[in-house]
This record gives sequence, C-alpha cells and structure tokens, in this order.
Amino acid sequence: MPRPRRTRGPRPHAFSNKLLLNQWLMSLFGIDPFADNKERPFHLLADPITRTRSSKQKYRLTDAGKHLLKSVQE
Repeated sequence: MPRPRRTRGPRPHAFSNKLLLNQWLMSLFGIDPFADNKERPFHLLADPITRTRSSKQKYRLTDAGKHLLKSVQE
C-alpha cells in the first residue's frame, strides 16, 4: 500500500511578490511607498495610534504589544 504524499504547507512567496504586496497595501491607505518620506510607511500608519495617550491607557497590552509599541515610537 503506497504512503500518502506529505504536504509541506503553502510555498512561501518570492521576495518580489512580497514587495509588490507591501506596496499595494500602502497604496490602499493613500501612502506612496516610492515618495521621499522622512518616516517609514508603516510609521505613518501607526502615528495616529501612538500619538494619543488615551489609546495607550484604554487598552491593556500584552508584553508583545508593549514591545511593538515601543519599537514604533523609536
């Protein structure tokens, strides 16, 4: 009796496809990834969230969330 094929899961995307997906995602939010921004595109998205103090105090953050918030603020 033959053994069934083992699946290795989905194949990872090539880097060029990831880059294209990232650029498309940024364009949905109205950010041109090719423009000369002084900030990274994801920081432009995170700015309204990190600016307000109430959003930090309103929600309880996990350790991973605190680390992520700290890395965005730097």
